[in-house]
Amino acid sequence: MTDHSTGTRRISTATALKHEMWLLRLDVAIDRYLKTPRKSNRAEVYQKLQKEGLLTNWNLIEEEATIIFISHEWVGYNHPDPNGVQLRTALRVLQRLREGEVEAVVVDPKAEIFHHCKYQKNRKEWVHELKDAYIWFDWICMPQPMAAEGLSERQKEMLEKAGNNAVMSISAYVERCDFLLITAPACEHADRIDSRTKRKAHTCFRTWRRRGWCVLEFFAGVLSRDQAAPVLLVRSRETTPYWLAPPHDVHEREKIAGHFAMSFAVYRLPNKLETFEFLLQHGASPDLRTHMGTSVLHAAVRNVDVDLRVVKRVIEESKDATLINYRVTPSKTKWKWLLGICNRMYKMRIMRSAFIEYYAPMIGSTCLHMALFHGDVDLIEMLLDHGADPRIEDGLGRNAFGYLKIYGPFPKVRGLMERATRSLSRFESEASSREEEEDVLEEEEESSKE
Repeated sequence: MTDHSTGTRRISTATALKHEMWLLRLDVAIDRYLKTPRKSNRAEVYQKLQKEGLLTNWNLIEEEATIIFISHEWVGYNHPDPNGVQLRTALRVLQRLREGEVEAVVVDPKAEIFHHCKYQKNRKEWVHELKDAYIWFDWICMPQPMAAEGLSERQKEMLEKAGNNAVMSISAYVERCDFLLITAPACEHADRIDSRTKRKAHTCFRTWRRRGWCVLEFFAGVLSRDQAAPVLLVRSRETTPYWLAPPHDVHEREKIAGHFAMSFAVYRLPNKLETFEFLLQHGASPDLRTHMGTSVLHAAVRNVDVDLRVVKRVIEESKDATLINYRVTPSKTKWKWLLGICNRMYKMRIMRSAFIEYYAPMIGSTCLHMALFHGDVDLIEMLLDHGADPRIEDGLGRNAFGYLKIYGPFPKVRGLMERATRSLSRFESEASSREEEEDVLEEEEESSKE
């Protein structure tokens, strides 16, 4: 991408900016939401602050100003921070840093010990950097269609479109900030019930790490070209925050399906190849499996926006000789049970739904099976060239030709698979003949010795 910049602040972003970036001055945020008496006990919606003229466009921010992206887990369905705990925690820590109450902020001790990462910002630096600062907080800084009371249908449509464009711009917003701050104090979710305790769910940094948008924001910060500092973790108002130095847990898994950085990157993120190479350089393995048993290659080919360069690099970097024809095998009991139930329900015609049809064939499926969903000739040809076997059956007993009957017809794909099948059959026949010849020679040698 061409770099257009004014002074020290870069204008271009790695991902598309589809909605203008708006910010709130740190001074204003502290006055409204932290100091007593407060103007509001929780973050006010973007539409209200924009109407009052309190938001500043990124293009008008002073060159020397510090911009902070505040990432947090939503703890309510109708408002992201209903009691204002997360925002006040972040603002109180920033206030303490700005007023010189904190001696220094250092890297997470584990990162320093095990990864030899060192980064520190002392009191003097914080006081200087935060004297002119702005924050980005989702409810405050981007259009919120959820709060559209009193608007006409036309205005609601425009607000919803603007909100969707802002959501698609989040990665770019992170890149335009000087650093990302995670605010993850212990909270109680206003609406979500914990299935285990039957009480309102508790949230913290552990749960923050399991939220898809939070992970996206984290990696957008880690991979940003211009971040002035690592990611800052804030867990409470009065304790000292610390930096999460990259790479941070490149093999850490989210709890439900066991996805990890590389599987998420090749499936969901933009700039998949660049992200893959970055993770590879920092020790991530392309041979890990999720809890449900899918591989990084499965994740790469399942994506409708598949990047063939990424598929090729995963195959090249893998040390697993069985990767191309690896059949999904769940490693966790809950996934064995879930996929097994879906499989049996589908076979017995007890229930047919999108959920059942998606998971029923999962056990035993290969990358070729998943690629056939899309009919992408180039992708399928690449897999076949690397030894994908069309004869392997999935959990419903369907081979690649069976997939063609359901998701096809793709005439060119059928031709490629037929040629691949003939080649594999010929190769196996020749290998079998060689083995038989070797067995005969061994028998003759044994006979001659006798």
